[in-house]
Amino acid sequence: MSEKTTSGSGPLAEQQDVTTMQRVLDVGCGPGGWVLDVAFAYPKTHVVGIDVSPIMIEYAHAQAWAQGLNNAHFQVMDVRERLAFPDQHFDLINIRLLASVLPTYAWPPLIQACRRLLRPGGILRLTEAENGVTTRATWERIGGLCMQAMCQSVATALLLVGRRWPLPPCCARCWSTRASRILKSVPMSSIYPPAPLPTWPSVGIS
Repeated sequence: MSEKTTSGSGPLAEQQDVTTMQRVLDVGCGPGGWVLDVAFAYPKTHVVGIDVSPIMIEYAHAQAWAQGLNNAHFQVMDVRERLAFPDQHFDLINIRLLASVLPTYAWPPLIQACRRLLRPGGILRLTEAENGVTTRATWERIGGLCMQAMCQSVATALLLVGRRWPLPPCCARCWSTRASRILKSVPMSSIYPPAPLPTWPSVGIS
């Protein structure tokens, strides 16, 4: 039922034959990126994404509509409660990057739920990040770039939904000083044009 995923290219690159899969479920789909990728790549496959956040699901619905993906569907659903699908309903269930947000006690019931929802011979696809340890300055610089991109994305998303997320002044100063130092040391301006860092006190949740 389970399969270890090591491939990183394509939404289901490690699967030998996706054409036989009629229904796929993405647990904790967030804004729906993976669901949309699978739905686009395999138009005959019905792909469902579930997430506890109504805002994420609303956004995912809008993206599916904008891209004309009639085989992509999204539902608000809490994985800590019973998943409202029939038994043996899915050919593949995808769970990505939930280890950092799902409590340890919630995992056994979730895995049992996946067993119930998968057809005989179905695939449970679990993906988590394994962050290596390194002393190379290059990785710290790349981490700075990733932090910059993440903060800009979060800031934009919060502004779009009319929310604020203020940090305490001391934290905001520390973050801004360290991030600026890292980003200024990265000789990649020709590849990644510099962008202004978000001002955290004016961007966070009120």
